Amino acid sequence: MSNNIYHQNFLKFISTKCGSGKGLHMQKEINEGIATGNQIHHIIVQSTKVLLEQFYGYLEHHNPEMIVSEDDFSCNLLASINTALTCTEPKVLMITDKMFYRIDPNRLVGWRVWIDDCTKSFDLMIRGISNSDRDGIINIYNKMFITGTEYLEISGTANDPVNKKYKSVMINDEIKLSADVDLLKEQYRKLKFYHHIAVLEDSLTGKADQLVIAGWYDLTRYVDAGIDITYLANDFENSLLYKRWSHLFMEVKIPLDYVKINTNDSRIDVKYFFETTKNDKGLSKEQLKKNCANIEKVQKWISDNVPADSYYWTTNDKSTFRLPGARVPVVTRGLNGYTGYNTCVFMVACNAHPQAEEYLNDLFDLTREDALREFETEQFYQFVYRTCVRNY
Repeated sequence: MSNNIYHQNFLKFISTKCGSGKGLHMQKEINEGIATGNQIHHIIVQSTKVLLEQFYGYLEHHNPEMIVSEDDFSCNLLASINTALTCTEPKVLMITDKMFYRIDPNRLVGWRVWIDDCTKSFDLMIRGISNSDRDGIINIYNKMFITGTEYLEISGTANDPVNKKYKSVMINDEIKLSADVDLLKEQYRKLKFYHHIAVLEDSLTGKADQLVIAGWYDLTRYVDAGIDITYLANDFENSLLYKRWSHLFMEVKIPLDYVKINTNDSRIDVKYFFETTKNDKGLSKEQLKKNCANIEKVQKWISDNVPADSYYWTTNDKSTFRLPGARVPVVTRGLNGYTGYNTCVFMVACNAHPQAEEYLNDLFDLTREDALREFETEQFYQFVYRTCVRNY
């Protein structure tokens, strides 16, 4: 650990490149804490069951308890986690980030929390409302979403118009609508994991041409409760989570060979197929669905020039782009199973919604460029860093 002194009312973060030893540092701190008795309760938070299972092996000697389920909404799942938090013996508990943020902060007192490669702190969902069925859609939304009478005070600035735009909202689980609408409602169900949900009031009155709804975590509740939390991630200072809550964080430095780490990126040779300019956002989801001529050219060039057993690849869910070889998920953050490959193909359109900037700025003090860095640049970087480049 760094020899810096931390005020208990701060969250901590470790920001170093992929493969630089953040996981090893976490293992060392857990081993030492339990061995000395100085810190016997640890929670490891990761984004998926696959990542938790991968990390489980590194701490198997502590007999960790991993509590995950296919149904994150299960009441039994949260109850099991709360029961595990009452343990008085040395304990390593492993859960997903969705479940971590559902725990009452007061239950976390006395636990040291490691939030590993989980930088998602909100969802912003924008859905167009067409003129042809405007009245019907708005009627459905007003049944699905229950708002209060008061506006959200988002800005502390007096008379800021943003404080008259958004209202707190709850998703109405009791409403029974058609099967199609139930599928629509399911898209918004994930917002219930967040501490706060807000809707643009104009979306429900018909003044806006789109539904705008957002959910976010409130990190102040962990600071107020004095919970010991350390976030670990590559380039954490540029994550949307940090940009939104930077005033709550202090950095922890760990010993690293910075010369070796910082020069590692020079080993990467990137071939770009779609240029992004101010007026042309490059590859789009629509292009991938239609399999345009340019995409076929890319497929052919890769097939003709890159051995199929040397790479893994990915693309959007509804994309028609196909290659031989190993297809992997778009989000590969934290996975260590691809270090035997020396090439990867990232054929993904992950552009932010064209109208997102206003709402990102309103709700989170973020810009479209902030979002692009996390949704595109960082996602691509994480994908590349699953390869043999992790072997310094």
